[in-house]
Amino acid sequence: MIGKDLDDGRLVRLLPGFELINGEVELKLAYRDRSLMTAKVRAFVDYATSHFEARTLRELNALG
Repeated sequence: MIGKDLDDGRLVRLLPGFELINGEVELKLAYRDRSLMTAKVRAFVDYATSHFEARTLRELNALG
């Protein structure tokens, strides 16, 4: 999915020694005050929050 971007240098691997074992990872976003965030960080937090909330709902719905 991101292999080409890694190969082209548009993305860099931040934790090369980190490997997911079962495909699950816990992501925590912590910030002191939303008003002090740059627009890029705020956009990432908004995206990550909506993405993972939607993913969780899809997984729960799949369980029945």
